[in-house]
Amino acid sequence: MRNRLAKLSFKWRLAIKLALFGLATIATLYPRPDLLWKQAGNLRDLEALINAPLASLPEINAAIDKQLTPDATTIDELAAVERFVWNAIRYEYDWDNWSNVDYWPSAAEVWERKREDCDGQAVLAASILRSRGFDDANRVS
Repeated sequence: MRNRLAKLSFKWRLAIKLALFGLATIATLYPRPDLLWKQAGNLRDLEALINAPLASLPEINAAIDKQLTPDATTIDELAAVERFVWNAIRYEYDWDNWSNVDYWPSAAEVWERKREDCDGQAVLAASILRSRGFDDANRVS
């Protein structure tokens, strides 16, 4: 085998080395290949992360409503959602939480684990805001 590789041209040897390096890098950064494939799907359709079914939304929204006064503004509501997510979801790096260097979970996965880094917290906050009638950061539907 060694002699066969040595007889290959420089371009082929370089291609093989780069491929092996790439595979080793992926295996090191993503030791859970199931989450790597899921991550690829999640990044293709970010809206699916936000619109994923989250059975706890009524309970979450009730807790947020308790923080709001009757004369609360849109800014107050945004701040209440931010405060709720900050208090309910402990910050934890993806490596410690998912055993991968990066993973964007659905809102349901974040709520189930109660720990996530900034992208998971953002997905949960966006899901809550969407359920409260927000189309985007500026408008309410």
